[in-house]
Amino acid sequence: MRNEKQLNLTLSVFAAGAALLAVFLIAHATGPASANAAPPKDSSRQEPPNPFNSGDQRKQMIDALDALARRMERIESRLEKGVSVKVTELPKGFMAAQARSDGD
Repeated sequence: MRNEKQLNLTLSVFAAGAALLAVFLIAHATGPASANAAPPKDSSRQEPPNPFNSGDQRKQMIDALDALARRMERIESRLEKGVSVKVTELPKGFMAAQARSDGD
């Protein structure tokens, strides 16, 4: 009796899963009606005056990389000279934690 209940439950779960899978497959195959329709033409939208030019885009990217490299060089040169730091405030408990770690 118990095996029959387990078998019925298992078959019911598989049947429900198969039915759900069939519904998803049908929904996916047909898709929403708006997905198959062509997008409406927007008469107010204008085409860009210049067509896309990958060469110009690459030149802009190279120029931007050169600018970043120059900035990095300036930062590195400042760091190599040394940076003066003045601590004006420490988090609460910092000194106690430092004292504990020094004692170890």
